[in-house]
Amino acid sequence: MLKAVMLVCAAMLVVSLGGRAQSGPTEKPSQWAMDNAMIGPDSPIEVPAGGSYRARVMYPVPDGPLFPLKADVTWWIEPAVKGILVEAKTGMMTVAPSVPRGTSALLHADVAGRKEKIHAKVLVYSAKADPLVGSWRVDSSHACSPKQSGSAFVPTATANDVDWKFHVDKNSGLDGSSGSEPVFSSLEPTSTVSRIQH
Repeated sequence: MLKAVMLVCAAMLVVSLGGRAQSGPTEKPSQWAMDNAMIGPDSPIEVPAGGSYRARVMYPVPDGPLFPLKADVTWWIEPAVKGILVEAKTGMMTVAPSVPRGTSALLHADVAGRKEKIHAKVLVYSAKADPLVGSWRVDSSHACSPKQSGSAFVPTATANDVDWKFHVDKNSGLDGSSGSEPVFSSLEPTSTVSRIQH
């Protein structure tokens, strides 16, 4: 009898929690979040020719990263740039393979409930000519120690690992260029050398 009562109580709890999670009201963003909204998570947005990127409207949180803003957003690029498209409702941006390295565009977002539009610059780079653009992890552990000779290396993250992010910079000529093409110019410590996918 006690088992049956416990099973019935557990079933009612699961049903009540499940129903609340599905039918509960969507939390409206705070005015502070609306006022501080920005396009992210990257700014400026760097997209390889032939690649894609999903832009999002986000807001900063204390002691943390950017957080997605839950609101209706309409996206567009203006002035229009041939080969760079954005889906109006999703923010999914695609760049045609034919778009030249160094092309830039301005992405706009109209957030429901916010007076001002939000804008972000989009920079197109060549994955072949600019292979380092993106996020990388540098592993500070050694591949093999004298005791490990002949054994397989198993990478482990350590407190000394560092994440780096390489950006495109149209104004710097660090690679000997005249500054008319983007080059890698800034490193941000952000923890083997391997590309971090996003």
